[in-house]
Amino acid sequence: MYIVNILTTLKYKMKKHIHKIKSHILAHKITSFLILVAILGGGYWGYKKITDTTGETRYLTAKVKKGAIASKPKSRETLFIWRRKMDKKSGVVD
Repeated sequence: MYIVNILTTLKYKMKKHIHKIKSHILAHKITSFLILVAILGGGYWGYKKITDTTGETRYLTAKVKKGAIASKPKSRETLFIWRRKMDKKSGVVD
């Protein structure tokens, strides 16, 4: 019963706060409109900034040289996949 009383009280307080916010927005229409435009404009600008493709990743390739391996696989799974690829290329079957 105690939890039901708490939830009822919270519901009442939430309604009261939402009503206050609505009243304030309606009383200050121009300011509220400018704030809304600023938020929407900032959101649009941020979205465009995040999804911008002008600085897209470019890959640099070079000829393969014989010698020591410069990097190693980072996990056993990666190593397993790498070995299978190498076996397929060389014609070795598991």
